[in-house]
Amino acid sequence: MNKILIIPSLNGFLKEAENIISDHLPDLTIFMGDYFSNRTDITNSDIVTDWFNINKSKPNRIYLIGDRDISFLFPSNRIISGNTFGEITKDYIYKHLKQEVLDKFKVFYYDAGSNTIFSHAGVNSKIFYAKDGKNFIESLSLHEKAAIEGAKSNAGNYPVWWEDTRANGRQVKKQGGFVGQSWDTLKPLRGYNQVVSSGVLQNPEAKFSPSTEEPRNLTININAPVKFAYGLIENNKIKTYVFNSIRCSHNLYQSYFL
Repeated sequence: MNKILIIPSLNGFLKEAENIISDHLPDLTIFMGDYFSNRTDITNSDIVTDWFNINKSKPNRIYLIGDRDISFLFPSNRIISGNTFGEITKDYIYKHLKQEVLDKFKVFYYDAGSNTIFSHAGVNSKIFYAKDGKNFIESLSLHEKAAIEGAKSNAGNYPVWWEDTRANGRQVKKQGGFVGQSWDTLKPLRGYNQVVSSGVLQNPEAKFSPSTEEPRNLTININAPVKFAYGLIENNKIKTYVFNSIRCSHNLYQSYFL
């Protein structure tokens, strides 16, 4: 199995991410979305946009879409949710990102070696289902293609693919979608491991499929922005670390067999 490095919601922590990559030298790096730390500041947007354009040719990097990224990737779309950037900022980002960068963004990534699905918020089988006689991963690809084409065309798009919400009394909770889903309500996906990076946690957290299911499936949320956690898959294990940017130290937090 290749060494896979998982960088959670980036939120502008470019230096920390590049230091972690340099220290581990992974075969593949997966960025889990939410790249910009300040969504109304052109200066901050310029720094992150330059980082994208400079690194566009680096191999073995996967860029996933987070809920905060929808609006600058599809700036003309007013149907889907997630328009968290100011009009000027999101238009600036979209215009200054090279097309080669825009073409790299993905909704999910599947690694067959570890049988793991990576997405920003997690795959909910009630929303993403097998269709047209395909297996689940092939069906996810069909959902992804339809969601992106719908978002680009600004017509006929189904918001549920992006960020489905349900009202529960006065509170609106995220119930599914590639980029928007509550960690509290996300359940392990039968037959697959999952890695997500949504919500604000104090430490990485994990959920397991019921003990009656074989093989066991793991769903892990590596997002802990206060401590800048990250994940590493190697030798049939996923390890979560907390990175200390001052000491440039990597402290192992948890380790699980996949």
